[in-house]
Amino acid sequence: MLKNKWMVVLVCLQLLFLTGCWDRREIEDMGMVVGLAIDKGKKKGEIILTNQFVNTIEGTKEEPGVSNYYNIKTTGGAMMETVKNVSNLTDNSPYYTHLKVIVIGEEVAATTNLMEITNWFLRHHELRRTIQIIIAKGKAEKILTSKLEKRTIPAVELWGMTQNIRETKKMPRFVTLGEMGIKMTDEMSFLVQSVVPLQQGLKMAGAAVISGKERKLIGWLTDEEMNWANFLVNQRKGKEGGVIKVLDEKTKKPIVYNNQNIKRKIVVSRKNGDLSFLVKVYTEGYLLEDWSLTENSFENNYIRTVEKQLTAELKKQTTSVLNKMQKKLKADVFGFRTQLRIDDYPTWKKLKTNWDTEFSKIPIEVQAEVKILEFGGKGNKLPKR
Repeated sequence: MLKNKWMVVLVCLQLLFLTGCWDRREIEDMGMVVGLAIDKGKKKGEIILTNQFVNTIEGTKEEPGVSNYYNIKTTGGAMMETVKNVSNLTDNSPYYTHLKVIVIGEEVAATTNLMEITNWFLRHHELRRTIQIIIAKGKAEKILTSKLEKRTIPAVELWGMTQNIRETKKMPRFVTLGEMGIKMTDEMSFLVQSVVPLQQGLKMAGAAVISGKERKLIGWLTDEEMNWANFLVNQRKGKEGGVIKVLDEKTKKPIVYNNQNIKRKIVVSRKNGDLSFLVKVYTEGYLLEDWSLTENSFENNYIRTVEKQLTAELKKQTTSVLNKMQKKLKADVFGFRTQLRIDDYPTWKKLKTNWDTEFSKIPIEVQAEVKILEFGGKGNKLPKR
């Protein structure tokens, strides 16, 4: 009897610490937003916001083709006002904790201070700083209304495409909302992934160049330019995918090198008081495609000849991209300012106020080296043709 009484007391005490799901929200009642598109309105200062919601209501036998997402578009003069207007158009108030991507239209990015556009996102308690930022070529709304063969949610598929930097060098590493805020606060120019809608699907299309001083879109890098720019960008881990293609000197047929590891170093130097930079780019990888089929790739002479060709191509193309960033766009997206601040802080302190302009005047030399580690099964194992 006494034992049973103690059991009852123990159960009652446990109930005091069980709070239950006091803040529970049914998923059917939540307006889960996974993607946002920001475009410029027709009126001055007007913003058009497209919210992409996950459709939590399943289709019935009478409506088997119900989409797994839906979009709601609103307009306003400020971001907060535009977001609040969504609640007038749906019974499920927008819930932004699961937001994956923010797509900013080309016109907005080129004419509006991006610090002002992202201010609300950085302040809102529901929004995470890991949300990825993407710049659209043309209207951002078209990205979230694209027809996809997989019939998935456009925002979710777009988010997945941004992760492919490890497989291709034709896009920059993705930029998060938090990183974008830090770079703009520090007036640091940077690259943002860009996307274009296709007739069927989406395509990651090079990079958008954002000026740290102006905090606006100032230009683009094409897919091919971005492929070479990635050799100049400081790699976090270095092990990134990417290719270098050259033509065989004799047969004029393609030889393709697959990069596996990149090391990049910026050297700051002063000669007679003049500032200059030397960029050392080293890459090692595999020779995995050779259309010539005339040489023996087991021979060192052949490998050394191909390495020289690849090195010359790497130096030529990286120098070309660097010249575009320096002379045309006048934006340091490769980290020269960071290295100068580390190596020569007094000089950096003098130049930092107008760094991108000063950067465009400084001589920069590129020093490249390509190392072939392996070449697959090509060589004597293949029959001669």
